[in-house]
Amino acid sequence: MTKQEISENKKLIPKMIYIIEMTFASFGIQVKVVEVHIWDRFITFGITITMGTKIDKILKQDKELSLALAAPGMVDIHLEPGRDLIYIDVPKGKKETA
Repeated sequence: MTKQEISENKKLIPKMIYIIEMTFASFGIQVKVVEVHIWDRFITFGITITMGTKIDKILKQDKELSLALAAPGMVDIHLEPGRDLIYIDVPKGKKETA
């Protein structure tokens, strides 16, 4: 990763965390981003949810998050076996226009 990419990520990541937490809050779902992993093609956010929140309710928010984050592709929300977090994969790159 270049210095420019690191600098861009330092500015971008806090904004994305805020958008993720506020998007879920607008649907009455309390989440907290507790992990961030930056990969070549996407950024993964690990979130915790409040006790009693239905997982289905979280998994159905992929389209809303894609829109809110202006992601260049679909956001993927998934569980990882053996972990107590829910993961959100946000594609990196420029949005393609037709």
